[in-house]
Amino acid sequence: MDTSAAGCARDLASAALADWGLSVLADDVRLCASELVGNAIVHPNWPVDVVCTSCRVTLRVALFAGGWLTLEVDDGDPGTPRMPDLGAAVPDTESNCGRGLWLVSVLADGLDWWAHPIGGKTVRAWFDLRRRDVRHRFGAEPVREGMGRG
Repeated sequence: MDTSAAGCARDLASAALADWGLSVLADDVRLCASELVGNAIVHPNWPVDVVCTSCRVTLRVALFAGGWLTLEVDDGDPGTPRMPDLGAAVPDTESNCGRGLWLVSVLADGLDWWAHPIGGKTVRAWFDLRRRDVRHRFGAEPVREGMGRG
């Protein structure tokens, strides 16, 4: 088991997908979960000394009866994420940043975010299971949540 924050995100997503009979989506969903959590930890817009003491990142993986799977990552960063422009050129593959949300926007069916009134934000990716023609079953636990420190 990978104990890094991104590894924990992948493990949580995998467990939820297996429970729901959606392992066919594992590659895309695991990568998206890893990128969303990684962005929350690696690209904060608060002072570095605060990250060590108060960075709390929460990942939620949820399955909805209408055929939607969502990944949501909450963090305390008040900054606006740089949402990708899919009409622009592919990000530089040699760069250390700029590809994470672009990858998520390519793999998922949607990507958005919203600010929290008390600070921080949620970044969400969603997958339309109907469009992907994926059959699923609902487990006893329709939402999985995990938390970690950055």
